[in-house]
Amino acid sequence: MKIRRHKKRSRVDLAPLIDVVFLLLIFFMLTFAVQGQGLDMLLPKESQAATENPEKPVVIAIKQDGSITLNGKPLSSDALLNKLTQALQTRQDKQVVIESSEDARYEVFVNVLDITRQAGVTDYSIVM
Repeated sequence: MKIRRHKKRSRVDLAPLIDVVFLLLIFFMLTFAVQGQGLDMLLPKESQAATENPEKPVVIAIKQDGSITLNGKPLSSDALLNKLTQALQTRQDKQVVIESSEDARYEVFVNVLDITRQAGVTDYSIVM
């Protein structure tokens, strides 16, 4: 008796490979940037006034002990309103940078914000 042994041939299934190739093809087609896609924008040119006379920012610093300085000069909270109003009269931009210590009391910070609003500040930068 002769027993024949059939050897099964293993085949590589190409269906998953083809699926991956098509997914990669679709991904690259969707992310490829084609000229003509996008928006045409006209960016404003730099103005002469901004480059000729840059103004130094008005900086109010609140320290840990609650003391307040305006451009490096120590002030009381009562005098801050007058000095800040004077400093902002000649400026076009009504911007103030408020630097506060992490350990400063929240009450002092809110008080300074109220004073700056009364002085006419319209733009704030807060640094902690």
